[in-house]
Amino acid sequence: MKYTDTVAVTKKVVAQVLGDSYMQQEGKLAAIESGDLVDVGKDVAAVKNGLDAYTQACIDVIGKIEIDEMRYNPEIKSIMRDSWEWGAFLERIKFEPQDILTDDVFNLVDKKSYADIEHTFYKPNVKVKLFTERKAFSIPISFTEDRVKTAFTNMQNMSRFFAGIREYILQQIKLILDSYAHALVGAAIATSVKATQTARHLLTEAQALGIVAEATTAEQALSNDKFVAFVLREIATTREYMRRLSSAFNNKSGAFASGDTSLFLLNAFEKASRFGVIANTYNNGELAVGEYDTVSSWQGTESTDGTSHFDFPTVSSVMITDAENKLGLGAEPVTVNNCIACLCDYKALGINCEFQKVTSSYTASADFWTDFHLNYINYILDSDYGIVAFLLD
Repeated sequence: MKYTDTVAVTKKVVAQVLGDSYMQQEGKLAAIESGDLVDVGKDVAAVKNGLDAYTQACIDVIGKIEIDEMRYNPEIKSIMRDSWEWGAFLERIKFEPQDILTDDVFNLVDKKSYADIEHTFYKPNVKVKLFTERKAFSIPISFTEDRVKTAFTNMQNMSRFFAGIREYILQQIKLILDSYAHALVGAAIATSVKATQTARHLLTEAQALGIVAEATTAEQALSNDKFVAFVLREIATTREYMRRLSSAFNNKSGAFASGDTSLFLLNAFEKASRFGVIANTYNNGELAVGEYDTVSSWQGTESTDGTSHFDFPTVSSVMITDAENKLGLGAEPVTVNNCIACLCDYKALGINCEFQKVTSSYTASADFWTDFHLNYINYILDSDYGIVAFLLD
């Protein structure tokens, strides 16, 4: 198992999700290096062989203490995998269709030998892919009991203070996981556009069908109910197609499908659908595309010039570099604009916090102790399975 140090990329993806500086990292939309982000797996045949934080919080309190804990609710949940199912993600054995023979059961010929068919060895068409990169990061936090205990009225309140800090760290880990989930879906979008070329260019398609005028922009199209209905129909239809064994939506390595899918809708598009098309119909508020995760932005929330937040050009964009060509994007940085949805086979994307452990160390000379929150995480992108990005271009 290969261990990858992902501190730098972790700081970058979290900063972009927060839209602010984080550990001296810019929070503006910027390219993320895919080499440190995803594990794309290696075919067996081709295989050759912490947060530096110190809490100095003294709160002058009389009476009741309120601990302000960060309660982070992740946006992207559907690609999180538990340990029970993760084993199937780390090593994947796929069986491709076998040759089909003519059966002569109704056309038997007298004295003809059929031994050559019966005793021929038919080798299974098996493809094995291993995912061997494990990402590691550690979040340390130190406590100095004597320095803070004078700020509290009793030991119970001080214990609540320490518990609040520990809870904050756990919530920060959720934030990191969700930040990587955003970046992983962004990598999938770039893969669909550049590598597998399965992306749908819906504005162009709608213009060809006469649904919108040729001069219509992406943001204008979101206000066009006929266009939004067209997009919803195409997403729903493609989702049904992706459940079948096919090479239509993958890297053309074979016909693979898990039978289940994950859908991610950009919030701007989801709300345009819900308060536009859906509000003008008699249904019960459903978008008729199945279950989905609503994503506020694929990557960053602050524009590259730092003048705005959550504007459509920023939240609908993905910027990624693939220097190692792990995703097949090429040497040049890739920028994808106006993406409003991403549809993936269930096995195309996955994140697992495979190992979590907290260790403590006491420093007697300075009378403080430190908790180290250790995390081993793997982020998988497998383009053998279907990935389709939906763009308004």
